[in-house]
Amino acid sequence: MTRPSDKSYLMPILDHLASYSEDDEMGKCLAKCGQSGDDNDDANDQYSWERQVLDDAVTQTDKDIKAAICSYDDIRLRASVPRGFRPNKTTLKRIIAALKGDVADLTESGINLMSGTRQFTPAKIDRGKAVYGADGQGGGCAIFKTKECLLVIVYKSNPAVATRLASEVAEYMEEHDH
Repeated sequence: MTRPSDKSYLMPILDHLASYSEDDEMGKCLAKCGQSGDDNDDANDQYSWERQVLDDAVTQTDKDIKAAICSYDDIRLRASVPRGFRPNKTTLKRIIAALKGDVADLTESGINLMSGTRQFTPAKIDRGKAVYGADGQGGGCAIFKTKECLLVIVYKSNPAVATRLASEVAEYMEEHDH
């Protein structure tokens, strides 16, 4: 697998985000973005493609977003931003079951990704495609299934921007057989 060289998949998102002025909260946040704070990139890493996709998408949008890509079959963490973000495997197993139609465990226990995130209430489940959760305070999560991965996006605010980011990145991953 090669690193994505064409970052055109980010253009609609970045164009939308450019509409914010530096006078509003989102604009202030975006003005500060650009450096990830991570210097652990390993170009020879088995999952460097996934890591590059997350770095490109998340670090250019919003510092209040955490993201992870996990293998769908064994829930192995492939990449995360920030690097220490590690979604709870038990919860991800419940999400996989919900994507397959068994929502009982997820609706009963909620979405607890841990790793410094809040507890989320399942808000919407698109069977076979995505699970959305809300924390009741403007934040939430969007978890998308791609061909071989789960893409997890957790946000503190701006749900429209975060879920669109998740959707666009998941679509890009699908197009590249991930």
